Amino acid sequence: MFCTQCGNQLPDDSRFCSRCGAPVGAPTSAVNQAVSATPQTPPAPAAPAAAPAASPAPAAAPAPAAAPAASSAAPAPAAPATMPAPAPATAPAASPQAPASDSLSMLPAFVQAMSNRLGEPAQYIPELGAYLIVTKRFSAALANMHQHFFVSAYDAAGYPEMQAYMKACSDWALNNYQGALRGLQKGVVSYAILLQHPLNANAVAFTKELPKKHFAAFDLPILVDPFTGACEMLEKTPVWGFAMWKGIKKAAREALGF
Repeated sequence: MFCTQCGNQLPDDSRFCSRCGAPVGAPTSAVNQAVSATPQTPPAPAAPAAAPAASPAPAAAPAPAAAPAASSAAPAPAAPATMPAPAPATAPAASPQAPASDSLSMLPAFVQAMSNRLGEPAQYIPELGAYLIVTKRFSAALANMHQHFFVSAYDAAGYPEMQAYMKACSDWALNNYQGALRGLQKGVVSYAILLQHPLNANAVAFTKELPKKHFAAFDLPILVDPFTGACEMLEKTPVWGFAMWKGIKKAAREALGF
């Protein structure tokens, strides 16, 4: 026996087709009505198929990928990397460069040492920018000489600056001389001492020039490097006032500690 609807072979005692569910022996039209009713169940599976369509929602999951974007934004905090601002710490490096390489920084100690050796106080002369120590000590040859030790510092001094310094010191000593009038028995010695580092060749050249003759007035320019101990002054002894000049140079060395 066969199904009148789908042609499926059926057992003789079957009442319904096992394939399409049509009643055995039912007219074809009735079978069609039954079949039309059954297909409505298949649509149900179609609904599940729609469910996968909903699966695209997970596709939205890539949104987390935006999170990496946030992480890329995270570098913004890296701005603190500009912390190189601590560069100011390099400032200390500048201090090593400032090792008392300028003679002016050595001036106070140098003047104090001279004051101790001469046993006389030092006073500052503003118009000269120099310290002054006055004494009448030392050899018998200089017993009647007022000795003015002027001490200043100027690293950039050359020939003209040294010349101007010597003249200013000499003029000050002559204009501020205290005591009896200068004469054969009284005199003034001006030691224009300048600290300099390093020593300038042109300034040194000035110290080597023979001084001009002055009646009972003597000028001795001296250059001293406070870092190396180098000292430059007149080497030759002028024929005029030979004995006096010899004593003046000796007094200068003793006052300077050389």
